[in-house]
Amino acid sequence: MIFSEHDLKREVTKVQPQMAIETTRELFNALIAHGVSETQLLNKSGINLQELQESDGRYPVTSHLELWKTGESLLNLNAIGLHMGAKSDPFSRGVVGLAFTASKDLQKAIDNKIRYTKILAEHISLEFEQNETAFSITYSILEGNFHRYEIEREFEGLL
Repeated sequence: MIFSEHDLKREVTKVQPQMAIETTRELFNALIAHGVSETQLLNKSGINLQELQESDGRYPVTSHLELWKTGESLLNLNAIGLHMGAKSDPFSRGVVGLAFTASKDLQKAIDNKIRYTKILAEHISLEFEQNETAFSITYSILEGNFHRYEIEREFEGLL
């Protein structure tokens, strides 16, 4: 079978980015702990609780984003990412969270976070720059998957 460049581009755009399901599980549990009704959260977000609890695989970014939006709506809480980031637990983020927390210092923790980000989320990339007095982290999100929630959560969690 022969594919044209147009066919290949069309196939690539059909693939939805995935992320580690433990990130969605952590968000779900944090929203419940913050006072959201589990029943309302499941009904409005479309999350499958059994899949969320039993899977160790990948999860669609679009479903994760829907969970964020539903949580924000049910809590009526602006800057929800900052609130969830303040409660973020790296020990619930799988091997990447463990690599982050086991790092000998902040520099190594950030290096590990950048190195392993694609394990947590295919749609995110991080870049680190440093000079003599400061450092910066550039957080990029694949076009069509941008949302502020995860950026807020990520940087609050780093703090």
